[in-house]
Amino acid sequence: MSKDIAIDLGTANTKIYVRGKGLVVIAPSVVAVNLRQDEVIAVGQQAKDMMGRAPGSISVIRPIKDSVIGDFDAACQMVKTFIKQAMGQSYFGRPVVKLGFPKGITEVEEMALKEVAEAAGCKKPELIPSIATATIGASIPFNSPKGVMVVDMGAGTCEAAVLSMGGIVVSKMTRLAGDTIDESIIPYVKKEYGMLIGKRTAEEIKITIGSAVPKAQEEYMEVRGRDLYTGLPKNIRISSSEITDTIKGSVDAIVSLIKSVLEETPPELLADIIDEGITLTGGTSLLSGIDKLVQLETGMKVTVAENPMECTIAGLGRCVDNETVRKLPAMEYRRV
Repeated sequence: MSKDIAIDLGTANTKIYVRGKGLVVIAPSVVAVNLRQDEVIAVGQQAKDMMGRAPGSISVIRPIKDSVIGDFDAACQMVKTFIKQAMGQSYFGRPVVKLGFPKGITEVEEMALKEVAEAAGCKKPELIPSIATATIGASIPFNSPKGVMVVDMGAGTCEAAVLSMGGIVVSKMTRLAGDTIDESIIPYVKKEYGMLIGKRTAEEIKITIGSAVPKAQEEYMEVRGRDLYTGLPKNIRISSSEITDTIKGSVDAIVSLIKSVLEETPPELLADIIDEGITLTGGTSLLSGIDKLVQLETGMKVTVAENPMECTIAGLGRCVDNETVRKLPAMEYRRV
């Protein structure tokens, strides 16, 4: 007996929706592998808690890189574990799965997504454009002649698109996204303070005091790391203005992507977008001030969707539950 499910296999988090149950799994896309036995020992939050703390015999990895498969075996084990959590230990059979994917990835990368789903025990994997499901999950209707614009800002990719008449008119993707912002903070701290920090600390800095535009009032954060010269623990106090300057390059790349999509948008649809504005989804849309920056650079009203981190999986869930949604041209199921 099979059951339909939807999987948002993200760089930072994996989410699973089950027909009849709703959203049942939200977990970090992280796997811990014992290198001596060559076996997975932890998945999800348990594995993420080991990042930067595990001994040399344990490798903690993120098998999804830039929203595509980076480590096939680890990704299979991770997805299989999450599906068991979603379906319950008593479930037998192979669920029918719908997977979100960024439209800018290659056919080989699409094939890898399908193969991971099959290896994890799913059947009939169907790939659906994430930007379309994010639009549906944000409750933005696009089946009329009126144009709408959505920017899905994830950890591994950022995708901007204009949709109308149930389809995608223009879309572009960049692999400069949330992870790139985190990674730009690490070399800055190393160069300016002679201190080494890990990816988790960089992410905490971004979340706590990071901003795409200068804050009205300067904020500070105590950061701990390792002194590069003595090898001993070290504390520094870093400011929000420093982080704004540090992440500027990555944020500007996202803004440039949005502008390039607007430049290719037909005038009639552009007029609609001027009226309706731009909607931001995805975890990176929660970066302080990024909506203000996009509004400043484009001159258009910009809104962050409600529950932006769950828009894609919410839209995929609608595809599972609603046949009318599945028939929209933008869904364009891909079987590779």
